[in-house]
Amino acid sequence: MRGLRGRIGAKLSMIGTFAGEIFKMVDYRQRTRATRAVRRDLRDRMRVFDASLEITAMLRVGAGSRPHVAVASIGGERCAIKDHAGCDPWFARVLGPLLSRREVRALRRLRGVEGVPEVVRVLDRRAFAMTLLPGVPYREAALDESHLADYFRRLERLVAEVHAAGVAHCDLRSSSNTLVDERGRPAIVDFVASFRRGRRWNPVSGWMFRRLCAADLAAIEKQKRSVAPWLLDASGSGGPARRSDYAPFERAARGLGVLVRRLARLMLTSRSTARRRDAGRK
Repeated sequence: MRGLRGRIGAKLSMIGTFAGEIFKMVDYRQRTRATRAVRRDLRDRMRVFDASLEITAMLRVGAGSRPHVAVASIGGERCAIKDHAGCDPWFARVLGPLLSRREVRALRRLRGVEGVPEVVRVLDRRAFAMTLLPGVPYREAALDESHLADYFRRLERLVAEVHAAGVAHCDLRSSSNTLVDERGRPAIVDFVASFRRGRRWNPVSGWMFRRLCAADLAAIEKQKRSVAPWLLDASGSGGPARRSDYAPFERAARGLGVLVRRLARLMLTSRSTARRRDAGRK
């Protein structure tokens, strides 16, 4: 009797595994078809602005507050396209143009800074093309101790150049925003949350800019703490700024940013998208 139960249990387990694989295949095919449809739609819309444009790969299919990101060829030049029309409809209508314009202005101010994308052309109110930087997120890069030390030195110099040009990134804590190429050189992408230094007569803007620059340094320190703690000095700080100087403002700014993003998603994105995002976090 026990042997029969064991055989039945084994058969049921095999059936469950087989059914799970079938569901995975169906889901993969559905997502592949959806990605192809998005790719065709994006190509057709963008060709209105440049007939030579070809979409060669989709890096991300937009949803909720996240835009489409694609690799494209414009006149034979490879570039990346960011299209906020891929967000949910109300988010795309209300905030898409604002976010696209904000990032384009930051990138134009940083023109000439090596390791930051350059704007190739603005395609419409919600989409623009920029140079495609090679690399992978720093957590995925196979860097040994000596290369990590060189990487962080270069990253600190790059962030200093960005700050000197009048831009604070404000989202370097996200591991996907800091890339490492095959030669170990850093690059910074996704300036949609950036803050640009205002005019000299505006003391409030100057004060906020200095604090947000310090928050960028805190993000680099966090990276060091997670992948290369031996690079921190005896005080536990990896840079010239002390944590006590910027931690309260950094926490407040981060909390305000999270609150604004949640309100925007709640008001301007669909509930189904929010449920999928929450399920993905779990």
